[in-house]
Amino acid sequence: MIRPVLVTGACGLLGTHVVRQLVAAGRSVVAVDLDSAATRAVVRTLGDIRFIPADITSAEAIRTAVLEADPAAVIHLAAVIPPGAYRRPALAERVNVDGTANVVAAMRYQADPGRLILASSTAVYGSRNGAKDLGLCTSATPVNPCDVYGAHKVAAETIVRNSGVNWTILRLGGIVAADLARRSDRDSILMDAIIPSDNRIHTVHVAEAAQAFVNAVEADCLDQTLLIAGDESHMLRQHEFATHMMTIAGLGTRPSSRGRHGNPDDDGAWFLTDWMDTRTARAVLDFRAMPMDECIAQCRTELSRFRVLLRPFGYVAPPVLSLMSPYRTMPGQWADPWGVIEKRFGAEALAR
Repeated sequence: MIRPVLVTGACGLLGTHVVRQLVAAGRSVVAVDLDSAATRAVVRTLGDIRFIPADITSAEAIRTAVLEADPAAVIHLAAVIPPGAYRRPALAERVNVDGTANVVAAMRYQADPGRLILASSTAVYGSRNGAKDLGLCTSATPVNPCDVYGAHKVAAETIVRNSGVNWTILRLGGIVAADLARRSDRDSILMDAIIPSDNRIHTVHVAEAAQAFVNAVEADCLDQTLLIAGDESHMLRQHEFATHMMTIAGLGTRPSSRGRHGNPDDDGAWFLTDWMDTRTARAVLDFRAMPMDECIAQCRTELSRFRVLLRPFGYVAPPVLSLMSPYRTMPGQWADPWGVIEKRFGAEALAR
């Protein structure tokens, strides 16, 4: 019997794409996520899969799920990401770090443990000065987390590398997806506003990222840390990315004026995104490069009805968002993302 692939966080934004691609490829899939009415509604859209409800923070629940499924591979996506990780850092640590340890411990109970594929993040690199030529991030670039999420991912990577099971770590760039335009809340808008407008960001379409995880199930990539992002058209500055997202949502193409540039003389005053060298990942995982213009077009098509509803707000959105910017009443010339995050969420949001 062919053993299945188990996916944690299966009902999340990336998880649903991973599960659907696995099903389309003819793989048997076991989806693991929290049990709720909303989760079960998502599960019904994922095709012919097995759903095992389990809390990633419960070692017993995860061990039971893994032993029942006996997977050939575990794609571990379950995580609390910013800004949620800043709002509830203790919960985020239980999910992001302790949850990873629970998955590893459960796999050790298997008679023949499969391979573990961990979703990590460029957040491990910490603040990256967008005014300096730092070169592309690689798997060898030293980690230097400056927030709890980056620190959690560094800890999770360490757990996986020391696990004794076969592993692959995929560090993700910024995900672009149509659903993101429907999921914005006040904290998400705040995050967009405080990032230096000239911060570098390397994005990837959610389907392309999902393909990398699916291909990692069988690719020759054991004991490797690979960087997952799009082609050169996805190497953007934050103001370009924000404009693209407004275009996707149907709010026009006018760039927002609410951002501030990063301080070129302060390496710690930048956000945790940068451009990455993805050549090794593309060669090993053979996932498709979707150019940014194609990515935007696809997202716009998926949001066609939603865009019609938002279109009347296109002219008022930029000034309204500018009024919501925390920098509007803050003295100074430069962006201060970590100062704003500490003020909004508390010192617990920053790396200890």
